[in-house]
Amino acid sequence: MDDIHDPDSFLINPKGIFFPLALAIFIPTLLLFYADLGNPLPPYYPWFKTDDCNALKFESFDIDNGDLNLTFFADETYELPREYLPNIIKVEGASEFMNLTYLGSRATKRSQNGSFVNIIIPFQYISKFHFLITCLKDTKLAEFTENINEVSKSLKGASSSQQIGPKREKFANVCIEPTKNGYNLLFFSMMKGEHSPFMFGQNNNLFYQTQESRFNEFLEQRDLKANKGNFIFTPVVDEEEWQLILFDLPEIYNIKEWSEFHTFEILSPKQSKTSNLLSNRAYEVKYLACYSSLAVAQFNNNVQITDHSLINEVLTKNFTEFRSRYVVDYVEKNKVAISENLPEIKKIIEKVCPKCKVTTFDNQFNHLNAVTNKANILIGNHLTNLAHIAMMNEKTHVIDFSPKEFACNRFFKDFAKKFNINYHSIWENIDHHCQCNNFSTCYSVKHDASYLNQDINLEYVRKLFLNILK
Repeated sequence: MDDIHDPDSFLINPKGIFFPLALAIFIPTLLLFYADLGNPLPPYYPWFKTDDCNALKFESFDIDNGDLNLTFFADETYELPREYLPNIIKVEGASEFMNLTYLGSRATKRSQNGSFVNIIIPFQYISKFHFLITCLKDTKLAEFTENINEVSKSLKGASSSQQIGPKREKFANVCIEPTKNGYNLLFFSMMKGEHSPFMFGQNNNLFYQTQESRFNEFLEQRDLKANKGNFIFTPVVDEEEWQLILFDLPEIYNIKEWSEFHTFEILSPKQSKTSNLLSNRAYEVKYLACYSSLAVAQFNNNVQITDHSLINEVLTKNFTEFRSRYVVDYVEKNKVAISENLPEIKKIIEKVCPKCKVTTFDNQFNHLNAVTNKANILIGNHLTNLAHIAMMNEKTHVIDFSPKEFACNRFFKDFAKKFNINYHSIWENIDHHCQCNNFSTCYSVKHDASYLNQDINLEYVRKLFLNILK
């Protein structure tokens, strides 16, 4: 019983208690020792949240052949040797033009030389962008927002891009190369990059390729010169008049709004009706060509008559530039414009309004433009001949002869209102039953430009003309 109170009785089996503890300390220490003989520990590891950040002091930066060389003074620390210090510097750069963010050691080269740590960054990737260097996440070592702006002004030999909308992008220093499957847009950078291609027109793809060289070097090697000016590269757009009016021409003339191009030239895979309308400002892309300034615009090509949502978006489209070019401030009161494809309706107009000067237009855009510019009344019954509302003067009139089954569709009424044009439907004050109210259902049933109801109230149409022309 006395042995119980003997202090030495607690040391009867010391190895059984302390040996596992000693082993638990020795083994991790040994592992850390051998690990220390290899490469530096991974950057930003939690163990590095120490006073080592305070051992770094930003010294200066200089430019060398397109690279930004950042220099830090590195004190010895009681925990880590200098060789580790480059790994605890976090580099972060955000690019507005390329929509990229650089973190950690990506796109950087790090080295240590005596008491100094160097980080080399190809600054063209982040020119004109917020750029900072931090040690871990809590200590800011340097911020270069203003300095990088100055550096970017002297940058030559690299490409830049700016996303300015869905499938609308502005580039500087790029080339377009035709291929069997479409086109390659060559983007010049010293960093590999991958971009997803998108459909460019009906039968062409536009692929983005990063060239690991400089723009000027590429030109010199091929004895090329960069085209100066503002160029827009666009697919072959739709060829039907209604498509040109509602989609393509307004898009093209609105380019200067989103591109800041006061004047521009159109590039396309081949000549089209649209490019002909743009006169000598449209060019085919047949060979490799390079540009100091280039915008890529992917329009809503191949819009179908049944694409209700796309057609409805036209109501919010800006037609100011389009109308300033194609609408002339001149109206002949008795002039009526009607498609040559509507002979039955033309007979009705001539019967109810003998004094009307009925003029037909064909599917040639320039002829259409000449007719609608002077007309006081536009007659139509289908999207393909009522889209021309956009080319009528303010306070003129449009009479919609669309079949009564489809008269619930408010598109043409709202479209006319957009331009301060008076809208009339021959079914406006007549009790009728609509079958559908959008293009997806109406135009996929039986409605085409030749369809005409046989129960049109001619007296109502006659009074309508009398009220307009009084």
